[in-house]
Amino acid sequence: MENTKNLGLKKWDGGDRILHSEFNDNWDKIDTALTAHAAKLAGCGNCKIEYGTYRGTGTTEHSLTFSAKPMAVFIQADIMGDFGMILRGSKMFLTYSNNTFACAQFNWTETGVTISRYTTSDTASTVLNEGGQTYTYMALLPMGE
Repeated sequence: MENTKNLGLKKWDGGDRILHSEFNDNWDKIDTALTAHAAKLAGCGNCKIEYGTYRGTGTTEHSLTFSAKPMAVFIQADIMGDFGMILRGSKMFLTYSNNTFACAQFNWTETGVTISRYTTSDTASTVLNEGGQTYTYMALLPMGE
């Protein structure tokens, strides 16, 4: 009888007597290996996605709240085509509004982000909070953090 190279499973030759205990031992080794593999994959490169909508209030500051601190937040105006994105580690909130790129300030909280104007000339549109406009957002949150 030989054993497999990786898991050491029993490989019977034609004349070998097959025992139930050896069969059970093989299944236990397979079960252990698959369980360990599944545990390693569980947190590997995965993220949780949260999304929703909000209606702009016309102010130059607004906040979004999530179940955890996001790695990235993407916002898109439903009608006008304005959009913005924030990546954790970035210094500015990049937006595209009124056919031009702009930057706004933001502050991470433990469960979200507050976006505010960068200069006094910035408008509610710059921070993607135009009064009455509906915005869709999506946040990528790390698993297990």
